[in-house]
Amino acid sequence: MPDESMRSAYAKPGRRITVSIPHETKPASESRPRARNPGVTLEPVAAAIAPSATRIVAARVETPFGGCVVASTAGAICFLEFVADDDRQAMQRLQSIWPGVPLRRVPEPDLQLGPLLAGRGTNPGTSRLHLRGTPFQLRVWDALLGIPAGTRIAYRELAARIGAPRSVRAVAGAVAANHVAVLVPCHRVVRADGEPGGYRWGQPLKLALLAAEQAALQPTVNHNAVNQAPGE
Repeated sequence: MPDESMRSAYAKPGRRITVSIPHETKPASESRPRARNPGVTLEPVAAAIAPSATRIVAARVETPFGGCVVASTAGAICFLEFVADDDRQAMQRLQSIWPGVPLRRVPEPDLQLGPLLAGRGTNPGTSRLHLRGTPFQLRVWDALLGIPAGTRIAYRELAARIGAPRSVRAVAGAVAANHVAVLVPCHRVVRADGEPGGYRWGQPLKLALLAAEQAALQPTVNHNAVNQAPGE
């Protein structure tokens, strides 16, 4: 079971806590709080209480969707933000999310970002996510992880999924506060009328991510089989 300090962190409204969310399926453990989504485990991490015990490694990565700053701690992705030429503000935001944690910049990330680098807006395999936020934000982000690629849902529906149907505005705020772009798919949340709505990194990027996911889901056509005459 989590120790007293971790239980206290969960009990205080507005208190930031840290969870580690693996994308691979693992057996549920009594020592971990359960996530809403099958195959996702929430793990209380000691680094949330003693941030000096870990470090963050960050790098700039170029993708078909544009440049981004990606960072990890203990092998788990904890930050992914799209940037223009100047990424200093993104680095400052990263440090503000993880205050007091040593930050080291490296030329290339040692992370599994294959689908993102290939131009597909889908979650990369068994990558782990290390998220830091308030308990309410974590509930929203956990729900975002349950939205399948190629699917769009409205903010109101997302609020209902976490059991807070009257907190649509707060849910929208938590979606906007997401600091792991693409992998925590806030781009899949749209307006009630079906329009894409806003996006922290710009509506054109949101549309590009959604289009890439749709394209990745299209069945592959075997042109040789199509052109082959019956009986050949």
